[in-house]
Parts: sequence; C-alpha cells; structure tokens
Amino acid sequence: MGFVRANELTIDFDEDHELHGLEVKIRRLSVEEFVEVEKVLDGPGLLPKIDVFAQLLISWNNERPDGSAIPANAEGLRSMDLQFATMLMNGFTRVVTGAPRPLAASSRPGGPDPEVEASIPME
Repeated sequence: MGFVRANELTIDFDEDHELHGLEVKIRRLSVEEFVEVEKVLDGPGLLPKIDVFAQLLISWNNERPDGSAIPANAEGLRSMDLQFATMLMNGFTRVVTGAPRPLAASSRPGGPDPEVEASIPME
C-alpha cells in the first residue's frame, strides 16, 4: 500500500492574533498551480486574488455576529472587511509556502540582548 498525502491544509492563527480561533481548510496546490496563483497574487487588484483564493477554499468556521455561517466561497470572502481578507491571504501564503510564523510583537529584532550581554562575565 502506498503513501497518500492529505489534500488539504489548515490556515490557523496564534493565540495573540485577531483571527485566533478561525480555522480555514484549503486544498493543496501543485507546484504548477502555485506558480499560476502566485501570478495573480503578485498582480494588481484585490478581487482577482479573492476569486483565486475562493477556488481553493474547502471550509471555514467563520460566522456572522448573529451566529449564521458565512459561506466559504467568493461571495463570503467578498463580504468580509479588507483587513480580514489581507490577514487571511497572509495566512494562506505562510501555510502554502511553509514560511515560519512572524515573531511575536514582544520580540525585538536583531542584535544581542543588552541584558543578556551585561550578565556575561568579562575579564
């Protein structure tokens, strides 16, 4: 019996992220499909990006404040605010490319930590 890889990926968000709790299932892309999707993602306009992303959506647990489900399709995506769409697309890129999650806001960029450096004994 051969190996069969699951055909879906999950986009999720860290506890400190505004979209924490949202789980989005998308289908995997072949390398060839990714190259085509990347062309759209690098191009102008948000609606073409939304439409391409919608083709990959399998499901999500996204609801309106009244508890009704938002459809996991282009119409549902287009009904969301711009910030939501942008964060979702960033999550998509991270998951599909295998890029690491961004550092927490409390993380400091670059260079040695002055507190750690000061605690190292020097002769």
